[in-house]
Amino acid sequence: MNQCAYIKRLTEKLGVDQCKDVHTPPNESKKLTKLGDDDEFVPKWPNRELVGALMYVTTCTRPDIRHAVGEVAKYCERHGKSHWIAANCVLKYLKTTAYYSIVFHGKAKGELLGFADASWASDLDSRRSTTGYVFFLHGNVVSWKSKIQPTVATSTTEAEYIALYAAAQEAVWLRLLLSDIGVELGAATSIYEDNQDCIALAKNPVYHTRTKHIDIKYHFLRDKVKEGVIELEYMPTEAMIADGLTKALGRTKHAVFLQGLHLEV
Repeated sequence: MNQCAYIKRLTEKLGVDQCKDVHTPPNESKKLTKLGDDDEFVPKWPNRELVGALMYVTTCTRPDIRHAVGEVAKYCERHGKSHWIAANCVLKYLKTTAYYSIVFHGKAKGELLGFADASWASDLDSRRSTTGYVFFLHGNVVSWKSKIQPTVATSTTEAEYIALYAAAQEAVWLRLLLSDIGVELGAATSIYEDNQDCIALAKNPVYHTRTKHIDIKYHFLRDKVKEGVIELEYMPTEAMIADGLTKALGRTKHAVFLQGLHLEV
């Protein structure tokens, strides 16, 4: 399942169909920020149109650009040249990888699995963290998200806990959806996380000396673990698939990210 025809029309429309190949959606060495009060605002470029088109692609078939699109989408109201260049970089990457597809293998078997991660204080304007998660059913990617967290996390553990909460909500919804269409999941849904303190916080109610300020709603995660709906598993950072949904990656790590998502040509 891909959108290569749509991507081709989009690249031709915006004049990047003959550009050099780009192998990663963003530049990991550059982070976007808001325009200053004295910065020149450049309204002539169709930034909203481009970002909307990119959002459509990543929502349907391309989880590999979800974080990059989320970054440029934050500046639709007031964008400058740096924001436009970043959005164009994503489009050029899509031109290079237009035939990347989500492939559903009917013979694959397995349960619903999730991977959750967070990038602490990654937004340079608000210092909020970024949540990223992805879910697989029978080895096929079925759900993904990258989003700035609603509150400022005061530690990496808190940021990861908020990300796990979001992933737990998605897991519960997916389980209900599958149940409605007659697919019963016998075992708890495993969600993999790379922060062991965060896992301990979710599993052990006593382990909260430095985290008493965390909003009560995030302890929904703890309830689902206790009920046996969700099982938290540790996964090392270097193997964490959701890492690419929280930050820009270099070419080597991005290739590993693509492999983890099972995107195929």
